Amino acid sequence: MLEEKEAIIIESSKKPTYDTSNRKRYKITPEVEEIINDCLDKNELKKKNGNRKLIMKRIDIHEHLKTLGFNLSYRTVCSYVETRIKKRKRPILDKVIHQVLVQNLIGVRLH
Repeated sequence: MLEEKEAIIIESSKKPTYDTSNRKRYKITPEVEEIINDCLDKNELKKKNGNRKLIMKRIDIHEHLKTLGFNLSYRTVCSYVETRIKKRKRPILDKVIHQVLVQNLIGVRLH
């Protein structure tokens, strides 16, 4: 009886484990992704044209989605934008690393 109680206490004091590997995003639908991607693409155009101050921040994108009738949290929008930014920056980073490696190998500066 005492051993059972000890086993229960030990089991109940363990840190909980969650399996998040098969969870899907149910709030971020393809339609929402398309709207957010469109906003981010427009932001890139504004940056290239010198209108950096006119870009939509994450809070602006969130409010835009709310006005369109989507029920998303601000944090959900931020998470999606962050994954999109990481996907875009990685190829640029790889290109820069490749240029540096080539410069070091051949001893000639590119550009």
